[in-house]
Amino acid sequence: MTIVSDLKSIDGLFTTTLLVLFLSVIAPGVLIIYLFLPELFLELDGIKFVLLASSLSLPVFILNCVFMPAVMGYGKDDNYDFQHVGVLSGIFSSTILYGCLIAAYIFALKFSLFLGIIVIIEVLWLSFCSVLMYRKGLKL
Repeated sequence: MTIVSDLKSIDGLFTTTLLVLFLSVIAPGVLIIYLFLPELFLELDGIKFVLLASSLSLPVFILNCVFMPAVMGYGKDDNYDFQHVGVLSGIFSSTILYGCLIAAYIFALKFSLFLGIIVIIEVLWLSFCSVLMYRKGLKL
């Protein structure tokens, strides 16, 4: 197979998934580092920087990935497409992280307060998901 035929075989869902994963895992971490530790933004080399950036935003993404099937109405034994769950989780994670980053930038929040806001939003979201799962009779 040639590169051209490989590129032609890529569908829209795959491209969307890659874009959303980048925008929800790596990009918020980069902005967090840039906002709270600008000197570290300039000092780190490539792979260390990407690993640190993704480790800052990946917990929010994973929590949303765990609870997103319940919101979508899937049960424990249902078969579902992980790409759809990943895209929706990424969109929701991006909304949370970018919203908190904008608030931290505008109001000059400290890192601990920034994390506290994220934790509060995630706890409220997970409580909503738990209530939704209970009402639907679903289990993880």
